[in-house]
Amino acid sequence: MRETMRRRREGMGASQERIAALIGITTSAYSRIERGVNNPAMKTLLDLEAVFGAPAKELMENTPTEIVPAGQ
Repeated sequence: MRETMRRRREGMGASQERIAALIGITTSAYSRIERGVNNPAMKTLLDLEAVFGAPAKELMENTPTEIVPAGQ
């Protein structure tokens, strides 16, 4: 998800703040999802599908297989 989301967002010319506003979450919550610190809730994932025009399977690509501690 992480790299795919960042590339799609940048391709749209959108900031993290803009995407977060579109899906109704905080910028920090969106940032944590994009960086791979947190996984999105199902509703958020569906909203991301709509915003990016991509299926969840594609957005979830490059998801780390290990837990990334906060602040790293």
